[in-house]
Amino acid sequence: MAEKATGVLCSERYSTRRAWRYVQLEGGELVRRAEQAERVSRSVAVWFTSVFLPQGYPDSVSDDYLTYQIWDTVQAFASSITGTLATQAILKGVGVGDNTATVAGASITWILKDGTGMVGRILFAWMKGSRLDCDAKKWSPLSGWLEERHGQPSPFTRPGVTTWPTFRQRTAASLTYLLYALFTSLHLYANYRAVSSVVMETLNQARFKLMVNDYLLTGSVPPPISINPRESLLPAFQRRLSVRLGASLDCILHSSLEYQKATKNNSKSYLLGLYRNTGVLCISLRDGVSSVDVIEACFHAEILQQLLHQDVSTFRLERDTFTKLQEKVLSARDDRLWDAVAETHLLVDRLFPRLLSEARSVGWVVERNQLAPDEWRAQWPLEGKKRQ
Repeated sequence: MAEKATGVLCSERYSTRRAWRYVQLEGGELVRRAEQAERVSRSVAVWFTSVFLPQGYPDSVSDDYLTYQIWDTVQAFASSITGTLATQAILKGVGVGDNTATVAGASITWILKDGTGMVGRILFAWMKGSRLDCDAKKWSPLSGWLEERHGQPSPFTRPGVTTWPTFRQRTAASLTYLLYALFTSLHLYANYRAVSSVVMETLNQARFKLMVNDYLLTGSVPPPISINPRESLLPAFQRRLSVRLGASLDCILHSSLEYQKATKNNSKSYLLGLYRNTGVLCISLRDGVSSVDVIEACFHAEILQQLLHQDVSTFRLERDTFTKLQEKVLSARDDRLWDAVAETHLLVDRLFPRLLSEARSVGWVVERNQLAPDEWRAQWPLEGKKRQ
């Protein structure tokens, strides 16, 4: 016999398209049920939206976004086809397929093509650069056309061909390869230096991790100019603790008892559930959560990351508390570590307000962030008729 439902404990939604309720059964189990209006299979249109349109569409974009993207896709497709045809003509013009053509002659022609195109773009920016933002609709299509077309040799012309001895051909080819390697290296290095020189004042996962680590070690929050040069621009190894920010409640709660444990010492705008054996940390965000709330949730995640995998004996802040908590975490048999999670809520309550205040004072922007939470948003607890 099926267990009887005793009420709705909490609910959640993903963007504005789907919603669920978590129904509590007599035995304490939580059952996830779709809202009545959502009990339909996902259509092709919903799948298309999730794959090809921005996260949160249509609420995350303006009303004109879809029309613009349709026509922009059409023009990009047409531009790609004409660019391919023009490149084919250029390659034929520089001697591809002609045994009498030389590497040097082809390289010079190609460099001239790119060079004249670059000069054309510079001249266009000089003449109309100050108007590009003001008249974006007017100049965007023309600038794109100039970028692809300006300076390309006519597909009906062909440069003159000079026949050189074999030795000179080999010398020219060697020089070409050398120049290619040189300028490729310069291109990569210049890109690296350009990106490294940018000082971002918003927090992403990499910058936030560096900030929290310094805060715990030194007792003060470093400014953006100190953190940015240390941010790695290369793909990092997978963190030992995988954080799912903005996860579904189904990732955290499976019973009313787990709900009680997740809310112990917790008056924040997120619920947190840890799985030590798999190295997964799920964070569910309350509906209407602010940027500061998201940053606080990530701070809590970093605290747990430190307790699980770092030496906390060198911390300047709350060293004794961290040491005792780490001993408890390492000796605990519970995979979910609910007792440690409840105690870290109190630790976050003491440490986060100071971090937030100092972060603002040294120049960090906390009213928005780049921590990239998923779109799941939940409500808990549900009072009154919502629980019926």
